Amino acid sequence: MQLRYEEIFLSGASSNELETVERLVSESPHATIYHSISWNRLIVDLLNVDCIYGIAFTGEEPAGLIYFYLEEGSLLSPKYDPFDSLYGGPVYLAAHSIKIAEFILKSTEKKYRSHNLIFRFSPSLSRDIRHLYRGCVEMNTAIIDLDVGKDAYWRNLKKNVRRDIRLSERRGVKVRLGEEKDYSGYYEMRSRALSFEHEDDIIGKNLFIDFMKLGIKKEIMRFLVAEFDGKMIAGALFGVWNHKMYYHSSAFDREHGALCANDLLQWEQIGWAIDNKFNSYDMCYIEPIRYPGIAKFKMKFGDSLAPFYVVSKRSFSNKIKSRVELLFSPRKKK
Repeated sequence: MQLRYEEIFLSGASSNELETVERLVSESPHATIYHSISWNRLIVDLLNVDCIYGIAFTGEEPAGLIYFYLEEGSLLSPKYDPFDSLYGGPVYLAAHSIKIAEFILKSTEKKYRSHNLIFRFSPSLSRDIRHLYRGCVEMNTAIIDLDVGKDAYWRNLKKNVRRDIRLSERRGVKVRLGEEKDYSGYYEMRSRALSFEHEDDIIGKNLFIDFMKLGIKKEIMRFLVAEFDGKMIAGALFGVWNHKMYYHSSAFDREHGALCANDLLQWEQIGWAIDNKFNSYDMCYIEPIRYPGIAKFKMKFGDSLAPFYVVSKRSFSNKIKSRVELLFSPRKKK
């Protein structure tokens, strides 16, 4: 099998090149929303970077791809962007094997000799990646099967979760599609939720609002709001792409926490996804030690953990460069 590697810059891609990327991303069983052209155009528009797709060909046929960001000549990992792009490792078509991913990574390392790259591989590649890279780090998500149907999914929820959803409905909580007027309030609510988990919100308000606007306009994000007595008391943001759904964020007003509005939001969105023939819902990262509250909430809706793996690829020249920069950088006075 003769393999070759080519790169496509999203900013200047021809229609044929875009079709190649679109075919690989839409047909690969391992691709995620974060590999899609729509998502990466969103990142390019907001962060003033370019996106590179590295493509592996077998003869003239595309077999797999990877993506990076390029900023002022520096190659950046897929995990660089601040918008919680979870997965970014190489993916390939079902007719091929993990060898395609290995070839893509080696080709990238060879071309960019000074690099410090970190990839989070999609969960469907977990077994192969674990055997290919011994130094990889295991993390977890939960992926919910939506093909079971709405009734079966409802029955499979724990009794206390079903009770809380019914309670929220009985007390008059209403769910609707979020509007632009809600974006600012949701950002503030989300920031308060992060501070409760002892985390700072690294995204500025204006940038996050622009992110929501563009994502919803491109139809790769869906935003729901829960109201009580005409006031927004909770919100949730989801990635939606290729019949796959992804948890992005959710938050609620703690003053109205007893109304369980966040639970109702999840149920309404899951019901919408099932009605629209979505196959899966990825809760996107579950870490009980670092984010115990968020992990507990996510696992209400899908408590079967699925591993995914993080691989670091750092060149020797990059290590030397970092040490030299550290050696000659000004030292802070005590």
